[in-house]
Formats: sequence, structure tokens, C-alpha cells
Amino acid sequence: MTESKKTLRECYPEVADDPNEVLVADVRKHWIGHVGIWLIGIVTSGLLLGISLVTAMFAKNSGLDINAGALSLFALVVIVVAGLILVGTAIADWVYGSSHMLITNENVIEMRQISLFSKKTSHLNMINVEDVTVHRRGILQTILNYGSIVIQTAGELENFNFTYTPGPDEYRRYIIEAHEAAIARTASMGTVQKVEIARNNL
Repeated sequence: MTESKKTLRECYPEVADDPNEVLVADVRKHWIGHVGIWLIGIVTSGLLLGISLVTAMFAKNSGLDINAGALSLFALVVIVVAGLILVGTAIADWVYGSSHMLITNENVIEMRQISLFSKKTSHLNMINVEDVTVHRRGILQTILNYGSIVIQTAGELENFNFTYTPGPDEYRRYIIEAHEAAIARTASMGTVQKVEIARNNL
């Protein structure tokens, strides 16, 4: 959970359009997701190594005619596969941790790391926010205070759904406050500015 009062251009110049846009919060995924990813990877690797060890011991004790070279090759293959599982786990953990949501005084920006070499960035102007809902499912999300933030948008724009959000109620409040401030700014604009905003779907 990172709060900021710097401009978006100072922190993320690649997604900043307005030099005066203020970064309110940089929302990172909850730590429980990292634990889950590594737990699955380590348990899978451990089971694979355990099964291979039991298989080798069974082959040896049962008197099967298996030479040492074949057993060594089998062990090498298992170790390589277990290593690849751990590498895949590290990549999955990095992808998970690289996805985050930026809340500014003007936009909600979702920077989603889809894979190792694929990334998607989506902008939602605060004017187009219609509703913000927090979903918590199960006892774990309630106890550890995390859940999903669902931002319903105006018109045909795609809703935003940011999962594994730590302290989601606080970020919901940030978005609602920024939305209300954006409405107030729009109300004070002239007709030409309002038409330009509508034309650009801002």
C-alpha cells in the first residue's frame, strides 16, 4: 500500500499525459498472492522429487535390473523439471507483483502484467466512474483485509476489476473523492471544454 503526493509524471512518465496530474496512491497486490504462488511451486517441486526418490528406492529394493546410468538419467530429468517449475514460479510471482493500479486526481490507471513479455495499460477518467464496489469472499479475505475493487464505468467502457487489493475500502474512498472532485471541476468549466471532454471520451 503506497500513498503519494507526487505528480504522475515524476513517478510514471510513460503513462502521464497531464504534467499536473497528482498520484494519490500506487496500489500493489496483497502479499498473500506471493505466498500462494510460491507455496504451489515449492510443493509441486517437492512432490516431484519425493515421487522420484520413492520410485528409485522401490526399483532398487524390488530387485529390478536397472543400471546406474538409467537411474542417474532419471534423477537428472526430475531435477531439471523441478528446477523449471521453480523458474516458472519465480516468473509467475514477478508477473503478479508487477501488476498494479494507480489512482490519481484525474484517472484510475491499471497496469496489468499479463505475461513475461506482455503488458496492458488501461486508463479510466474519474468523470466516467459510476460506482465503486468492494468484494471480499471468504474468511481469509476478511481477516487479512483484502479483496477486489470493481469500478463500474459509464457507457460502453470496460469495467475495472482489480483483485487482491490490500485495504480495498480505503482505496474505494480515494476513488470516490477523486470522482466527486472531477465532477466539481467539470461543472465549473465552460461549454467548449465540456464538449471537448465528451468528444474525447474523458
